[in-house]
Amino acid sequence: MDIITSPFSFGKKISKLIPNLQVVEAHRLKNNFQQKINTVLTGSRAVGKSSLVENVFSNFNNLSFYRCVFVDVLKCRNSTDFYNFYLSKTLNALLDTKEEKLEWLKKIQPLLSAQANIIISDQGDSFQINTNPQQSLSLLDIPEQIAKQKNILLYVCIENAEEFFEMENNLEWLIALRETWDKQQKCVHCLLMNTKESFYELVKNKNAPFFHFADEITITSLSVTDELLQYLMTGFAYSGKTISKELAARLAYLVGGNPYYLKMLAHSVWENTKGSVSEEIISASLNELVARQHTYFKKEFSGLSAVQKKLVLALAENPDAKLTSYESLKKFNINSSAALVRAYQGLEKKEIIDAWSEKPLFLNPFFKYWLLDFMIKQN
Repeated sequence: MDIITSPFSFGKKISKLIPNLQVVEAHRLKNNFQQKINTVLTGSRAVGKSSLVENVFSNFNNLSFYRCVFVDVLKCRNSTDFYNFYLSKTLNALLDTKEEKLEWLKKIQPLLSAQANIIISDQGDSFQINTNPQQSLSLLDIPEQIAKQKNILLYVCIENAEEFFEMENNLEWLIALRETWDKQQKCVHCLLMNTKESFYELVKNKNAPFFHFADEITITSLSVTDELLQYLMTGFAYSGKTISKELAARLAYLVGGNPYYLKMLAHSVWENTKGSVSEEIISASLNELVARQHTYFKKEFSGLSAVQKKLVLALAENPDAKLTSYESLKKFNINSSAALVRAYQGLEKKEIIDAWSEKPLFLNPFFKYWLLDFMIKQN
């Protein structure tokens, strides 16, 4: 008996992307790549930035002169780690055969000190370069040289770019990095950033290392459109199940339009449905997802300050309320609007509240329902 796979898989790049997801942003991203324009792609975690890049680049999969590679800054402890990781990833993306790799290694070898370490796999299909800090920056133009020789346009996607600020002497080496990238014509860069604070420090400030470096695109949660509802209804229908348009809209509403959590909830509802989706099935599925994360939510809540705890409870109860009003401050026993603003900024920094949204939204919508349940049990 064949196992029917869920139409709402989640947790992987480009795993059955929601169609018509951020069409305008996708068009801009594609155009930037073709026109060799660097991009800074911003938005909260789990909103689908990496998947959007993968989706856009899938248009070029059959064109050998276009390549795409992801470099995750989270894997790097310092600038030297980043340089080595960047160099290894880009060269592996550009060089196809063992012979090509060996040829370029011979060219690179004279540039390296005796302490440099080159690791090549037994099959010759990949290699890793480890250099010392003094050499690292000077080697970053090698991918550009290879891309020019092979007439390839390489799209380098830097994930978690905000982690640059966790490294030592970040301003000095980031300026040098930007100067190197500015000169390149065959390597186009896309910085993916999750936090608004680091975005301003890295890109928006006039003294920021990447000021005026790239086109800036922000990805937000999905609007409830006919296309989105059709995607959900079609997903259920493909396996002989049904969901009404109203209940499909209910799924999107419950997660605030976040594509990652929407697919998580839709997957749970799909698993719990034998025939037609009901309100009861949606409620049970939502409760299951909240219960699974209880330990994490409890720890997250315990780590908040007293004012932040009051604030998240207030936001969970009424996200549209004017929290700085006298009535709200009195109800939640918060001393001043200034204290509330500081608490709110702290929640954004902790990535509990979505800093990119125009109105207060929980980054993980299931935390909101955990908080509502917490308040019920307290009363």
